[in-house]
Amino acid sequence: MIHWTTWELLAATWFWDPSIFIGSAALLLIYWKWGRPRTRRQTIFFRQRGAGDGVFALVSPLETLGDTYLFSAHMLQHLLLLLVTPPMLLLGLPPEVAQRIVAEPFLGMVERVLRRPYIAWPLGVLTIWVWHIPALYNATLADEQIHILEHVLFMVTAVIFWWPILSPLPASRIPPLAVIPICSRRPLPAAASWASSSPSRRPASIPLTSTRWTSWARCPSSAMAGASPPPTNKSAGC
Repeated sequence: MIHWTTWELLAATWFWDPSIFIGSAALLLIYWKWGRPRTRRQTIFFRQRGAGDGVFALVSPLETLGDTYLFSAHMLQHLLLLLVTPPMLLLGLPPEVAQRIVAEPFLGMVERVLRRPYIAWPLGVLTIWVWHIPALYNATLADEQIHILEHVLFMVTAVIFWWPILSPLPASRIPPLAVIPICSRRPLPAAASWASSSPSRRPASIPLTSTRWTSWARCPSSAMAGASPPPTNKSAGC
């Protein structure tokens, strides 16, 4: 039986996946190369903050604890990927870079379609809702590739959701008064979907383990409604 202190647990649950750092570095390199001639310090801050928050959400203890023990940590990770990282990346996008993207005929056509609020809002909201259906939620915990796909779709649809609000191109932004109902209504479907898969009130002791590091399990917790822990052959106590 291994007993963990809080600080030992937090120190041991960082998820150092090189692909996350490589992807974030590549994104920042693209930003730097395309927006190098005239980039304000504020823009640089936003893009670095967006990439940093995304990396933190995916490598910090939120990733491991959210997958193996704390439903609240899992939801906090999703909030960072939905409500913090995409807006920061859009605020860090120079207008000349955005203009160059939409100048391409095909990309411009896609942008004109997706920037419409009645398309962007349902895409952003339904993605959250669908991935928290118990069957899909279980699948993300059992299969890492499905989990990666979930996060990618979260990020892509969140960028689409925020584009009509924070686009660097004035022609792509909706009027300020229209932003209020869109942003105020976004949390409602998300809250409903998270509540449908939130921990039940029935106390239980269930094995919650991770296949990515030396597992720890059999911690007093609440059983997740419809969510099963990932399988493992090792267990320890905390």
